[in-house]
Amino acid sequence: MAGPLNAQVASSPVSELRDASGDSNPPDSNRKITACVACRKQKIKCHMPGSRPPCSRCNKRGLSCTVNRSLQMLLESDTVWKDSVEKKIQGLQDAIDKLTSQAFPQEKEQHPDCQGSPELQMNRDCRTRPAQLSSDILAQNPTHWNVVLDPQADPGTVPGSYIAQINTTDEEPRAHHRGDLVSKGIIALDRAKLYFENYQQRLDHFVYRVLGDHCLVTFEGTRGASPMLLAATCTVGALHSSSRIQDFNACRAEFVSLCERQSMVSTSNIEDVQALCIGAFWLTDVSWSLVAAAVRAATDLQLHKSFFKAIRGDQQHYLRARLYYHVYACDHHASIAFGKPPLTRDCEAVRRARDFLGCKQATEDDARLVSQVCRWSLLSSVFNTFGVDVDRPLINTEIAELRKFGIALDSLRAEWVDRFAHNAHVGNYPSKGVSLQYYFARLYLCSHAFRGAGSGSARSNPDHLDIERDEIANMAVLSAISILRCVVSDSEIASFLNGLPTYFDVMITFAVVFLLKVSAKPSSHIPLDSHGLRDLIHKTVTTLIRVTSTMNPRHVLVSISKGLSNLWQQSYAGGEDASTNITSSAEREHPTEPWNGDVAFDPYFLSAFDFQAIYTMDAGLDLSMDNIEGL
Repeated sequence: MAGPLNAQVASSPVSELRDASGDSNPPDSNRKITACVACRKQKIKCHMPGSRPPCSRCNKRGLSCTVNRSLQMLLESDTVWKDSVEKKIQGLQDAIDKLTSQAFPQEKEQHPDCQGSPELQMNRDCRTRPAQLSSDILAQNPTHWNVVLDPQADPGTVPGSYIAQINTTDEEPRAHHRGDLVSKGIIALDRAKLYFENYQQRLDHFVYRVLGDHCLVTFEGTRGASPMLLAATCTVGALHSSSRIQDFNACRAEFVSLCERQSMVSTSNIEDVQALCIGAFWLTDVSWSLVAAAVRAATDLQLHKSFFKAIRGDQQHYLRARLYYHVYACDHHASIAFGKPPLTRDCEAVRRARDFLGCKQATEDDARLVSQVCRWSLLSSVFNTFGVDVDRPLINTEIAELRKFGIALDSLRAEWVDRFAHNAHVGNYPSKGVSLQYYFARLYLCSHAFRGAGSGSARSNPDHLDIERDEIANMAVLSAISILRCVVSDSEIASFLNGLPTYFDVMITFAVVFLLKVSAKPSSHIPLDSHGLRDLIHKTVTTLIRVTSTMNPRHVLVSISKGLSNLWQQSYAGGEDASTNITSSAEREHPTEPWNGDVAFDPYFLSAFDFQAIYTMDAGLDLSMDNIEGL
């Protein structure tokens, strides 16, 4: 024991200890205890190789060999240990400060009070450091992570329940200390308030209030709670305001940046999910990416499990469960129409969605939301039943299944169409939207009758089955016509177009192109009034041009309306006089900003029964007959 201690005596902490005690001289060698307890009792010399027990005698006899150290030696050893620990803590602090200064150079300026002892500084850093920093450290050291086991979990739970989950509900918002789009000077405060109110007072009611109870949601509260949620609402609000395009571009860039940062962290919160849903409903070009992030975040937060406590009256879980339904609806908006499998599954919370309306907190908006969940659950079954092979005609059993789905759709419409009253924010949309989305769903369902239309086996069934197929095909045509008539004849529905989520733009476009393609190749099995159909399509495109003339030029419907106008004129080139020039009168009255670029539908658009738009913020939309393959 004497050797190591001698090396430590000259160290600074030991010297400081001796100076403090008034004994600056090291203890004499004869004061040091160098013999073990057993040898001292026998009063014999203790031979201890390497100055560490056991000694030679105890080792030979198998005795316990211990050395009693003096009080001075204990104090000096303890001082050396404490000094070593303090140096390690300081090293960790220096490393954290270095990482912070590289990732967040403004944080020190924003928090000048973060000075003082290393312990105080570390405590503050642990409370305020964004989760992004943790992910950066984990990225550099992927094996440094801990698993905390929870022995309190019941034996009947899922396997992962024994691994404790990190609770993020009380976590301070990660982006708070980086500032929001107002404090960063991206847009002015008054314009941010304008866009937020535009979203909250109108747009949010089209999607059953993602923000929740508007009496409790304010601009300042949102700004303080979540810069990403503020960026999402301002981006969508600016998109639906005929204001400076620069504001929308700036808000969108900030929102996408925050979403990219959030996608790399391991934790999420409720505001993250709300922001991602809002962006996915309206921002076409990034919709699918935002949906994927929203589903992942909702799964991490276990929102689908909140249903069970919500129906038992828990207020907090009621809010979490309804947010999960928003994620479910948002996911299906972006999946069915784009021909991609939905990421959310029909769990018990979805299958028992009607039970959610038994919550004492449930409102009419919740009933509207549940009606969407029921409809999309049915369409998920359609997707899973018929698959994505559009070149294979329906077989006999599938035709029978399709009819059953049609009956189920009719039942859903009858259940919900008369249930909703006039809304102070979106008029009669709650009831009219039920019918419009019913036609969307029926068009999607019945268009399956056209699968394999170009193959030789398309009409190899018995006569009665071919008649059933023709009847279903006619229902698809009637559904598409009903969609266009809603847009043309109902001015209130036309006024909703500058506000409804992208899914509505998708399905209206699908209906127009569907009818153009069906009428381009007339069939004796599908009776059509060609002149009346051409007139209806002309009126629809004219309505779209008129509605979009006052919309933000960055709205996807502006590009769609121009593309449909070009497509209509190509389809009937030379067959109309100058009075049928759709865009001329509308553009003279409301000139819009020119749109640069070239975007096309998927070449297999109609045969695949989906709307796949390759859309970017700096691109337009080219709906040419060369870009759309026939049936």
